[in-house]
Amino acid sequence: MAGKMRQNARKATVVTDGQGRTLWIDAVRPSRMRDQTTVKTEGIEALFKQYPQVKTKVDTR
Repeated sequence: MAGKMRQNARKATVVTDGQGRTLWIDAVRPSRMRDQTTVKTEGIEALFKQYPQVKTKVDTR
């Protein structure tokens, strides 16, 4: 097993409103994929451009 890199963790991006209601859940993906990449590939970036009045808070962990 030496030298093999295993990545078993998975994550999903979840967008909620101010009351905690779910607005968006994307596909589960490997945790090594950066959130910025997900925003672009899942179409979230396009939605933010379409609705510029929407404000976001991002978890930086």
